[in-house]
Order: sequence, then C-alpha cells, then structure tokens
Amino acid sequence: MAQNEKLISALIKFQESAREIRLLWENADNETFNNLIDGYPFNIDFNEQAERISTWVRTQQNRIDSNN
Repeated sequence: MAQNEKLISALIKFQESAREIRLLWENADNETFNNLIDGYPFNIDFNEQAERISTWVRTQQNRIDSNN
C-alpha cells in the first residue's frame, strides 16, 4: 500500500472514531458526559469538531485522488 493510501486509511479511521465518540458521548449518562468535559482539548463542541474532521478528511481524499 502506497504512503498516501496508508494516510487516507488512517484519516478515515480517525473520522470514523470521531463519529463513534460523538454518538457515544451523546448517549452517555450525565456523570460520564460531564467527566468527558474535564480537560477537553478543543474550543468547540465535539459535534462540530467531528464534522470538521469529516470535512477535512474528505478534502484530503479529494486532493490525493486528484494528484493520482
């Protein structure tokens, strides 16, 4: 597998993980939900962050595809 294919594969896994975290977080009990906020590293809520990750991954896929 070429380096770019490995990178895209990893980015897709990252995107899928962000979506899964978002769904699990939304369905978490109040204690877990609140605990996840402690030390949260982003300036935006995770729903928006997951969407930005998805957009970023699609952009990178398109760029790599257009270069091949």
